Amino acid sequence: MSTTSSTLKRHNHRVHLCKNEKKEALLAQLLTQNTGKKIIVVTAQKSELTTSQENVSIVSDKELYQNPELRCELLISYDLPEKAIVYMSRITKSYT
Repeated sequence: MSTTSSTLKRHNHRVHLCKNEKKEALLAQLLTQNTGKKIIVVTAQKSELTTSQENVSIVSDKELYQNPELRCELLISYDLPEKAIVYMSRITKSYT
């Protein structure tokens, strides 16, 4: 293997199905379970979500795209975008 090639770490992807009215409670639970990690929560549009945790950034897909240096240990897709390519760009941000 050449020294210029890069290796991607294996990541586990999970889907947590829940009703819209329970999304915020599920998000709070996931944030609590991962307090020691740098977390990005991505929404299709800028939402009213807030958190007091310093390790958590809540951004829209547009903000994520405009800030290519953003990286995290855990990426949470709060909702799913309409286009698959947008979802794929979210996933690339979780590679630190």
